[in-house]
Amino acid sequence: MDGRKLRLSRYSVAYRNRLLEGAAHAQKYLRQFSLNIDPCLKLKPDQIDSTLDGFVSQMHASERASGKKCLGLAKHGILFFQVMRPNLRHQLKESWSTLKAWEEQSPGKLRNPVPLPVLMALLCCARVKAETSDNASSKEKWFRFNPVC
Repeated sequence: MDGRKLRLSRYSVAYRNRLLEGAAHAQKYLRQFSLNIDPCLKLKPDQIDSTLDGFVSQMHASERASGKKCLGLAKHGILFFQVMRPNLRHQLKESWSTLKAWEEQSPGKLRNPVPLPVLMALLCCARVKAETSDNASSKEKWFRFNPVC
């Protein structure tokens, strides 16, 4: 248990909490098969991968049934295993592939555009830098600065 705390201590509190929450959901999944996280961490990478693939599939089914967002929990459950066993990195191909397919099914999110006052402030700053620049090349670059691109 001390090794687990030590490995998790290098991450921020918020990220650590997300990892632990994902691990709790993975633990709940493993209990269905009378397993625990610690013995599961000692399995071969391909066994862990197939187990986590089942976990991701169950989380996806749970999201569809309940409407609650579970994608992040599933992702952090996998990441928890990778944090605890760094050699698993790049070996959980099946799990990550299933998670990627789930992400691709989710509708995309549009980013909010830059507010007009912020855009105008950027443009004004660029014009001021262009006017105060001694270098002709720099002056031209700042004058042509187009924050929309």
